[in-house]
Amino acid sequence: MDIIAMIFNTVISVATLLLFLRFMMQLCAVDPYNPVVISTVRVTRVADVFARILPTLATGRIHLAALVLIVLLRLLELSGNSMLGLVSVDGPIELLVMTVIGLLQSFLKFCYWLIFASIILGWVTAFSQAQSPYIDLVRQLAEPLYTPFRKILPDLGPIDLSPMIAFLIIIVSQRLLDHAAITILSAL
Repeated sequence: MDIIAMIFNTVISVATLLLFLRFMMQLCAVDPYNPVVISTVRVTRVADVFARILPTLATGRIHLAALVLIVLLRLLELSGNSMLGLVSVDGPIELLVMTVIGLLQSFLKFCYWLIFASIILGWVTAFSQAQSPYIDLVRQLAEPLYTPFRKILPDLGPIDLSPMIAFLIIIVSQRLLDHAAITILSAL
């Protein structure tokens, strides 16, 4: 039973991550000719099938089909884990709340690790002058997280404080979301 749960959760997590990566790449308008982007789009072709039904929004930057598939995968994961006895779900309202909160937590966690990877890869690039499609993709995905803070922070030359501010905002948002989840789920 544990092996079945592990395989089930791994498959769902990988599929969700790939669809989420595709959603974020389109949202951030990354270079469509990057080999990593091309590979991710090929692997997630199922989103193109649903894109015929669900339109893209914001001049093509919000891939609604990928977002709906992510929500459906999260619902499937929670339902499957409930059937396997790993999670207790008492009704459809609780399932919906757990899905939304789980997706928001996953988004914040993704942004956290994206900023962390961007900082590390920035150091690697600075010291080794290495270039890679992966490094370019991480930079392009992280840049929209930094831009709002760069607009309000003073220019300190080579010192960029925007990643630290973004980290703090993400950590505070995670804490607030955790408290909101506990409050909402205990009220149900």
